[in-house]
Amino acid sequence: MKLTKAHINQIIQEELTKMLNEKIQEKQLPVTYRIPGFISWLDSKDAELVGDNKVKWAHVTRPLASAFQMYKKEKFNL
Repeated sequence: MKLTKAHINQIIQEELTKMLNEKIQEKQLPVTYRIPGFISWLDSKDAELVGDNKVKWAHVTRPLASAFQMYKKEKFNL
């Protein structure tokens, strides 16, 4: 089976999501932050979990709660 660029990108996306999810679970963060959509959203921002309850993307470190608020606003207009 020949892997296309789309297949490779999907595999990479799945692995990155899995790694971020494992990091979140390792930190034993509140369950609300383990929502698959939120994890995918963080992954789409190239976010990295740094320290306790902090994520970093675009060279800015934000509290995880702030990132979650941004996610809800972007996805659900809340």
